[in-house]
Amino acid sequence: MPHRLYVLALLAVLGGATQHAAAADNPEPTNFDSFLQALWPGAKACFGCNVDADSTSLGRMAPVSVVVADQKTAAARISDTLENARKHRLRSVGQLIQFRVLEDANFARRAEILAHRMAQRIDEFENPAETVRPATGAAFLDALVSASRQGPIRNLVIYGHAGSASLYMEEDRGFYRSVSEVAESTQLPSEEGVSKEEQLRKLGARDLHDLQMLVRSGDIRFAPNAVIVFTGCAAAGEKDIDPSGIAARFAEISNATVIASLGVTDQSIAGWRLSPDEYSRGTWVRFVKDSKPEKLGSRVLDPLSVLSSAGRLAPLVYRPIHWEVLPPIESFRQYWCAAASNVTPSRALDCGAGSYGAGHIATDKIVPRSIEGLRTRGNALEPQRFGNPLS
Repeated sequence: MPHRLYVLALLAVLGGATQHAAAADNPEPTNFDSFLQALWPGAKACFGCNVDADSTSLGRMAPVSVVVADQKTAAARISDTLENARKHRLRSVGQLIQFRVLEDANFARRAEILAHRMAQRIDEFENPAETVRPATGAAFLDALVSASRQGPIRNLVIYGHAGSASLYMEEDRGFYRSVSEVAESTQLPSEEGVSKEEQLRKLGARDLHDLQMLVRSGDIRFAPNAVIVFTGCAAAGEKDIDPSGIAARFAEISNATVIASLGVTDQSIAGWRLSPDEYSRGTWVRFVKDSKPEKLGSRVLDPLSVLSSAGRLAPLVYRPIHWEVLPPIESFRQYWCAAASNVTPSRALDCGAGSYGAGHIATDKIVPRSIEGLRTRGNALEPQRFGNPLS
């Protein structure tokens, strides 16, 4: 997606609720609790609030839902160079790492909001959704194995950067169509006498073959009428539907209905709105085993609306995009101005991001006026349409 629009959307989604390290080269993970409490009183981030293995009230083997936020983390990458930072219009490697942490925060927060919305309909979904933040392909599959011990997986929603052959996490340690494909181009060093593929697997890389083996062994189980949603870019294909891509193969292996984007996904389409929707610049595609992939003809998707509840698949309804004009601001200059570690709320207002932008919010304080602006401006999340997503 256009880089400026991407940053604008990321700022709007995060709402500026980030807490950076004092030094640019030492970023810290984002804390969501203060932001969620200020935006929707009573809300609480519940990563780790998984289904209690000893719980009997909800039924130990009732179907479960898993919401994943893939994480690239602040771990060092070979691509962390000044040249690469400047390609992204950033001034230093430290800013490049900080931006990666912000992206992780964005995906984690969207996963948290979806899990909370599902919890408000517990009569339909039976068990609270489990939220996980894997940084490697191995951790991703481990999360599915752990969830399957609680019950078969009925819903799986995956947030994070993606492609038709990859779910991106730590460098060359994610989940792929084939680890051997990644091994051919990886720049990560390998031990003497160890193949590149073996080295990547030791570091945590996994692929569709690993998933298939775990499904065959029963370690990962999917419920009848299961639904899997990939919110990241191009899981269905870059320009044309990829029959050997991540989404298509997931449908074959899991026997679930899979929904993924053809082409990039782009939150900037939502403008400044706090929206639960995901947007594709191509179209959303539905995959079902032994059936021809179906282009849904819609660019907007609320993952909650398509999930399987009480074993019933939700109907897919076409929804047109409501385009919102973004303020004409230079996003990087104002973002880094507002996100500086020593900025004050009054100084952040001078950064130029506007009264509804992230420039309203300093890294360690939330300005109530900006939160109210995000609640009420223009096309902001309408309570009568969606309800409060964290109430």
